[in-house]
Amino acid sequence: MIRESKPGRYGDGNGLYLMIPKAGAAYWMCRYTFAGKRRGMSLGKYSHLSLAEAREQWLRLRRRFVAVKTLLPSANVKKK
Repeated sequence: MIRESKPGRYGDGNGLYLMIPKAGAAYWMCRYTFAGKRRGMSLGKYSHLSLAEAREQWLRLRRRFVAVKTLLPSANVKKK
């Protein structure tokens, strides 16, 4: 199924995406905003992580980001 899909970014919701590159293996990626900047982080290859596992990893990471934002108010401020 993945091999037949067009290259691109396919969203699952809440910042979780399945990335299908033109060449290479598909992988899970999450997108988030930290210190006013949009960032992305790879969670692992599609062949190694199921959708449920990717969602679980992303949920754990989001909880960490919330904790950091709570502890570091400067993380919420965009630098000029």
